[in-house]
Amino acid sequence: MDAGLAAVCGALAGSVATIGAAFATGWAQREGARISARAEHLRQRREPRHSVYKEFIAAASSFSEICLSFRWAEIEFFTDERVASLQTASDGIKEAWLNVVLAGPTNVGLVASEVRDFAVDFTLSARMFAVAAVIEADGHGVRAPWMGPALIKYKESVAKMPQDIQRFTEIAQAALDNDGSKSLK
Repeated sequence: MDAGLAAVCGALAGSVATIGAAFATGWAQREGARISARAEHLRQRREPRHSVYKEFIAAASSFSEICLSFRWAEIEFFTDERVASLQTASDGIKEAWLNVVLAGPTNVGLVASEVRDFAVDFTLSARMFAVAAVIEADGHGVRAPWMGPALIKYKESVAKMPQDIQRFTEIAQAALDNDGSKSLK
């Protein structure tokens, strides 16, 4: 190989190496920018989630406290006033639930949905007992046969709410602590 050809091959190899280095540097910069953008996005998502989760936990805890007052209740306890306070607390959960579902991630929304569903069912059952209490009072103390077992099951269900709140809290904490390295869906 003569000197001229060697110089051309050397120049060609140098330019290929320079182009390769430029591509590698560009790729690394793009990846770095993408990682930074992802981290910023996660930070921006975490901040509002914290307040949304806090609001939901507060609403669920308020509902749970009212539920405890129904734990030892007999049918006469189910007055319109008490059921209305339960309904107001249930409505608070439903409002906070919507924000949780929108803030995500999916697994947090699913547990929040379970809490909301329990609150709705518990409140509807309380309303049913309130109506039954009025009917019983008007019927001179005659109790429907379904009411005894239903009331026992209702009272036992009160213990579910604090467990669901705890489960929601744990999943919400995991979502807030996630740095983006694992998928929460």
